[in-house]
Amino acid sequence: MKVSDNVIILRTKIWESAKPFRLSWELRNPLITTDCKPKYNVSLYKFEPASIVPLWIEYNQGNLLLDIANLSDLPVVFTLTIAGRIVKAYADDEEIKPEFDRIKVPIKRWGIKEIRIEVKKLIEQFLKRKVNG
Repeated sequence: MKVSDNVIILRTKIWESAKPFRLSWELRNPLITTDCKPKYNVSLYKFEPASIVPLWIEYNQGNLLLDIANLSDLPVVFTLTIAGRIVKAYADDEEIKPEFDRIKVPIKRWGIKEIRIEVKKLIEQFLKRKVNG
C-alpha cells in the first residue's frame, strides 16, 4: 500500500461517532485564516444529523446557497441552524417555512438537495443568547 496524503484510521461500530465523511471534508478542504476576531464565539452554521455532508456552500449578499448529500441508508430530516435570521428558504425550488434561525428539510436516503436561503443579520441580543445557550 502506498499513501501519499494524510490518513486517519477509525475503528468503530457507531456511525454517529465516526463521522468519516465530515473528516474527509475537513481533510480535503483547506482552512481559511482570517485576521478578524468575532465579537461573540458563535458557530456560523450547524448541520444535523452527522450523515449530512455539504457538497457546496456559497454566500453572496444575503443569499446562502448549498448542496447537501445524505450519506445514510435511511431517510432523515436535515436541520440547518445558522447565526442569522432566515427570511425565506427553498429546497429544490419548493418553499420551506423557516423557524427563525433554522430550517428542517426531509431528505431521502443517499439523496442530494439544493437549498437556497435568504439571510438577514441577527441583532446583538440574539447573538448573546446563542453564546449563553
